[in-house]
Amino acid sequence: SCNLAELKRVLASGGVYLNQGVGKDNDIELNEVLDGPPPPYTETLEKTVTALEALGFEIAMAEEAFVDYGFCDIGAVVFHLSAVSWQIPGFDVEKYDRRLRELDARIRADGEFVVRHHRFVVKAVKP
Repeated sequence: SCNLAELKRVLASGGVYLNQGVGKDNDIELNEVLDGPPPPYTETLEKTVTALEALGFEIAMAEEAFVDYGFCDIGAVVFHLSAVSWQIPGFDVEKYDRRLRELDARIRADGEFVVRHHRFVVKAVKP
């Protein structure tokens, strides 16, 4: 996160702010299939652009992407959720054992489990 008012204060006129953010729907399929809490992401492209424009920044670029990402085995899912601990806060293999086993069976049958990474990028210029 970034304090945009502070950014405006310290950035010189003509200075560029480039932000690549994680969108609120990032990998939400994991939360849904495991019946976990919703991800804690709250940022959106629209929210970021609106906040920057309200501070007088000129938006030079604003793009959003949803990129498919496939998990080919349950070990990769467990590793991912352990490494990216904020996706499902409090993730624990024992707590999610039943759902993980169901997802494992699904991956074995289908070959992979696909989630969508939600990203956005904003390039803003201070006038």
